[in-house]
Amino acid sequence: MMESIRTGVQKPWIKVLLGVVIISFIFAGYFTGGIGGPSPDAVAKVNGEEIKINDWNNAVALEANRYGEQFDALFPTDERKAQFRKDVLDKLINSRLVAQYVKDLGFTASEQQVVEQVMDIESFKVDGNFSTELLDQALRSRGWSREKFRAMVGEDIANAQFIQVFSDTQLATNDEAIKRLKLEKQTRDVRSLTIPAKQFLESVELTEEDIEQYYQANLNEYQQPESMTVDYIELSLPDLMSTVEVSDAEVEEYYQGNIDLYRAEEQRRVAHILITTEGRSEEEAKQKLESLAKQLEEGAEFAELAKAESDDFSAADGGDLGFVGKGVMDDAFEEAMFSLAAVGDVSDIVKTEFGLHLIKLLEVKDGDARPLAEVKDDIVNRIKRNKAEEAFFLKKTKMKELAFQNYDSLSAAAAEANVEIKTSEPFPPSGGAGIFANPAVSQAAYSDQVMIEKRNSDAIDISDEQLVVLRMNTHTPARTLSLEEVKAKVSSALRQEKATAEAQSQGQAIIASLQNGGTVQDKVVELGLEWKNATNIRRNSSDLGFEITKIAFKAPKPTSDKAVALGEKLLNGDYVVLEVSKVTEPDSSSFTEAELTQSKARIQRAYQDSGYAALVDAARENADVIIYEDKVE
Repeated sequence: MMESIRTGVQKPWIKVLLGVVIISFIFAGYFTGGIGGPSPDAVAKVNGEEIKINDWNNAVALEANRYGEQFDALFPTDERKAQFRKDVLDKLINSRLVAQYVKDLGFTASEQQVVEQVMDIESFKVDGNFSTELLDQALRSRGWSREKFRAMVGEDIANAQFIQVFSDTQLATNDEAIKRLKLEKQTRDVRSLTIPAKQFLESVELTEEDIEQYYQANLNEYQQPESMTVDYIELSLPDLMSTVEVSDAEVEEYYQGNIDLYRAEEQRRVAHILITTEGRSEEEAKQKLESLAKQLEEGAEFAELAKAESDDFSAADGGDLGFVGKGVMDDAFEEAMFSLAAVGDVSDIVKTEFGLHLIKLLEVKDGDARPLAEVKDDIVNRIKRNKAEEAFFLKKTKMKELAFQNYDSLSAAAAEANVEIKTSEPFPPSGGAGIFANPAVSQAAYSDQVMIEKRNSDAIDISDEQLVVLRMNTHTPARTLSLEEVKAKVSSALRQEKATAEAQSQGQAIIASLQNGGTVQDKVVELGLEWKNATNIRRNSSDLGFEITKIAFKAPKPTSDKAVALGEKLLNGDYVVLEVSKVTEPDSSSFTEAELTQSKARIQRAYQDSGYAALVDAARENADVIIYEDKVE
């Protein structure tokens, strides 16, 4: 089963869908259930399962990182950024709904499947062998327990199982594949004429009345959103750690007192024979294992018996599971494995949820302590953290008290915590950059307590390691910018609009002339332009640019004696005139089997995307989804 799942998720479309289904894991790890009213840090609840604000913020940050340097260009305004955050929340909600649906359908992962999947993760391997130390390091960095990680992997596997079944129901026919290939391989002979809008900018004349009318018609474009600047103090555990000094004597003392932390965990290489109860009773499975145990006592080779009799995937390797540490296998299996006294010993019959086992110890790796030089940096960091955490707790407590007692100033709290009072850049109610992207911070800033009562905010726990208290510095209400303030911007926009309209007018005149059989070359020369010819272009050709090519393929087929003329405004405001003179259809008998297979796959992917969207819509329609709007805005 695991092999089929691993194979299945290698399919490109499944990888895409799986990324959507388990986006919650990628972004935020794992959701926690909630009953009753919402917890203070919940931003939404999906059929009783809460989505935490921190999870949402992590999701937003990771999704924004995918855009890299293009993010600010794609989301230039506060409104666009706020919508982006809402879209990410929507994805998290959808992923939770689908995961719940998959669970309701009965798709689950066995413990063995989870173990195999975890042990197959390359980042948890050293020299090809699974390392529980690497696993634990990764889990600690995310703040996850092994139990939480097992649950996550189990849900991941269940989702993959569902997606495989889902994919098998979305099939494409041979006729559909041929039809698609004909469209994809169709070629056209086209000539294009692009009329730049900028060519007419200088000739555009604007009156004061024109500018006033445009301004009044587009007031929504000239709004200055409400904004605020705040004074704030920030207490940060990492900042405190950077001030802590650690002596060599402290490092040595910590190393000797905690040497087990730096001792590699013992690992055991074991082989097993698994007899499942599928198709047989537990008693029959036990009898079979007892017979195999007797054969071992009589000198039979464990590996040969495993190859011939074991029901596990490891049978091909003589039952060899490789080196395994604690916390990976089923509890009963692990207990038996680590109770074997010597290499070569074979356990009694062990019962797990997967069936009955005989386990043989093949090799033992002892856990030697790593030298101090290798772990010194880690120890220094641990000592710094321990000292900083103590200071952080004391400063945090005092800072909260003083910020509350001296509600009209941050000075006392800042002095006690030994931090500076900073002033933010202006930010709207939807939030700003850095810590002000956190909804809890922006909500506190725009609360009645801060805005109207002019008091310090309550202490805001951004995380377990960061605390912020703020107070209003300046507040600017939302307003419509006056024409005087934006006249240059209005004039530029109106000039561009009129230039675009003129380019379109010139283009449409050329099209009309072409359609009536007239000559247009004199007009083209007058405009200082040239036709661009392209032959045998396909839908994905780049000769004319993808935007123009897409327009060219909208045209109907020309008759034998007359080309088809059409035009369209481009995204940049220019206008393109196209003349399609020839359309060539491919011969379907020339399509190879590989091309037909790829075409079917693309059609199936489209069906699957559509089916998945319908599934999400249906799940959402029947779900109890609560979004706490006060924490989203």
